[in-house]
Amino acid sequence: MNPKKVSLGTALMLGLLLSGARAFEGVPRLEQVGRQMPDAKALGLDPKFQALGQPTLYVFSLPGCRNCAEQSIYAGLAAQKFPGLRVVFVTTASQDNVLSSVLGAKSAGSNKPRWILDPRGKMFSTLDFGQLPATALVDGKNVIRGLYEGLVSDKELLELSGSLVSRKTPRQMTVKGGVGDRAVSIAGMDWKAAKNNLLIFHSSTCEPCAREIPTLLELARAQPKLAVWIAGGRDIEATRKQFAGAPTNLKIVPIKREHAEAFRVSGTPSQVLISSSGLIRWKNEGYSSQTFARLPLE
Repeated sequence: MNPKKVSLGTALMLGLLLSGARAFEGVPRLEQVGRQMPDAKALGLDPKFQALGQPTLYVFSLPGCRNCAEQSIYAGLAAQKFPGLRVVFVTTASQDNVLSSVLGAKSAGSNKPRWILDPRGKMFSTLDFGQLPATALVDGKNVIRGLYEGLVSDKELLELSGSLVSRKTPRQMTVKGGVGDRAVSIAGMDWKAAKNNLLIFHSSTCEPCAREIPTLLELARAQPKLAVWIAGGRDIEATRKQFAGAPTNLKIVPIKREHAEAFRVSGTPSQVLISSSGLIRWKNEGYSSQTFARLPLE
């Protein structure tokens, strides 16, 4: 190969592959596993989006997103390794030239990935992505077998794709202290006491935490079977005063720093939904009026 004629796309691809992908640190969307992939035709998208009978790997991305480009390259590698795997890239705008050249070079075989344009982001909003890239593994019956927000490494993606093509259930990847992991035990909190446990990391001096209080009180009253655990620190007495008059399914419990570290909490407020079996099902940091809109209660 003449080094003077190496394309920018090839250089990017080589750089990414030689640097090695990081292990998955994103968010597995467990609540979507087992559900049907949204109907592309009903959303007004290209009918080629879906193809029943063939396992499909979808990569949702945006131009200019480096991790999206990296994820697309790894998906292209999966297409080459597994001829029976259909690979579809979904974007809201035309793909950039660098990525096009990379995929064109890497996907020179018969199993070329397909580009589907979703200009209004209908599939993106229907699946309610919180971050990109997002990767969906869908079986031949159009059932989601895995959905991940964030970069999935090349080795991980090849493993998951191999399982999908072999008609095996792909393993669910997790991050320590993240969605899909087991919640640590905290004295005074009993995950088995309720089907849904909402753990809130709170500080009495945190302004967003104060704005969250009315919503938490309303949620606890509207969902009496929901156990709401307010995790307080040294300011526990001030926290109790803030939640005075709360319903009985909202309890305030003091915690230690290692508990926050076990849940990979970097600030307050932070919210964690935990099942009765101790499985972390959802996480969020910060607060807005839409924070609990996608709370996947069982």
